[in-house]
Amino acid sequence: TWGKKVEDIVIFCSSHASKVTNYISNSKWMTGPNPPKIHFIVSKGCHSFGDAMREIDGEGVIRSDPFILCNLDVVSNVDLKPIISSFRELREKDSYALAQVLFKRVPLTHRCRKNRSELLIVVDPKTKEMRHYDDLANSSSRRIQLPLELFKNKSANPESSSNKGAQESSIDLHVDWMESGIVLCAPEVLFQFTDGFYESMDDFIPGALVDEVSNFKIFAHEISPHQYAAQVNDIVSYDQVSKDIIHRWTFPVVPERFSFNSSRYTFSRGFIYTANSVTLAQDCLIDKNTVIGNGCSIGSSSRISNSVLGPGCVIGKNVVIEGSYLWEKCVVEDGCVIQQSLLAEGVSVKKNATVGPGCMFSSGITIKADHKTNPNSRVAYLSKGKGDEGFQNGKYWVPDEEETDPSLLLVLSSNRKLPDMDEHKGNAESEEEEEEE
Repeated sequence: TWGKKVEDIVIFCSSHASKVTNYISNSKWMTGPNPPKIHFIVSKGCHSFGDAMREIDGEGVIRSDPFILCNLDVVSNVDLKPIISSFRELREKDSYALAQVLFKRVPLTHRCRKNRSELLIVVDPKTKEMRHYDDLANSSSRRIQLPLELFKNKSANPESSSNKGAQESSIDLHVDWMESGIVLCAPEVLFQFTDGFYESMDDFIPGALVDEVSNFKIFAHEISPHQYAAQVNDIVSYDQVSKDIIHRWTFPVVPERFSFNSSRYTFSRGFIYTANSVTLAQDCLIDKNTVIGNGCSIGSSSRISNSVLGPGCVIGKNVVIEGSYLWEKCVVEDGCVIQQSLLAEGVSVKKNATVGPGCMFSSGITIKADHKTNPNSRVAYLSKGKGDEGFQNGKYWVPDEEETDPSLLLVLSSNRKLPDMDEHKGNAESEEEEEEE
């Protein structure tokens, strides 16, 4: 429901429902005045986005026109109020307006486009109605073929000789747009997923555009340059969006203004964020692009740079951590080196061990003293009786705590590195240089 703010939120869960429910119920959004109503839909048999949309349609919980369809991996500071108002006005004028997809203009060389779909979007330059949608990543040809109908004016009468010139139409082609993960939808979108049995938005959008029976229209909206929207759906995008947050492209969604779990951060020169309760040795060095979580302890002569330390991490003496992510309650003992790696909750690195580059370790892993990991290793506990099914496509599977058997440890090698945070300096570093001047 949309008034001056979002009043009703539907969250669909296919796994970890109890964890999601507990987190949302205890979050700051539910403790403030007039919290939104949260509706949880749990379906363990859901295997795709389309299944989720059909399940929501069957529940009949969405009554808003329009409603906001947003992936849970979206990080954004976009003000949706004027966009929703504009789409409402469009719906009043044109009942066939089915949805409005929000796009962000991103240069082809920008780091956020790495491992993302290469979309070709064709729109009417006046109405912004989408005429064509194609994922160029699925094409092996360097040539782009467009239907001739795109160059004809849809509103022109082909039988009128006086209107012959008006039949020609101009179009805008965009290959510099990236999907934000936010779509404004009419209620009919849910029925379309049920009726057409689409499995994803990538199926739905081109399918709806060529559906000559319903004649529905989908529109595009380009987010303004000073606004931010991106999705975190793999380790590469996790790293990229984290950098953007640290470099304040997502303002006001930045650590010192958008704190969690009662933590309060202080923003310092060099894009350094330090929580209000940390213990730092006098001669430790906290270098640029670094976030130190609440309750962290960093020992003498240790150096942390281009990294994020979650709450409760304990770092010993003479430790070097570069371009890495350490989640909650990790322990790194004296003399260790960690480079361009990700350590999940509770990982313990013993004395003088070396990790990275490009390593990933799941919750509770212990790396023995003096051990040097192979670059790009993936390490996780393997659940009893699961075989190797949790390691398909190079992804590790983290089991529930009660299923974990510490004796079953599997080490995998992958060619996929965690990107170096120094690799992409961009405009953020230019801002820092201007600040120093």
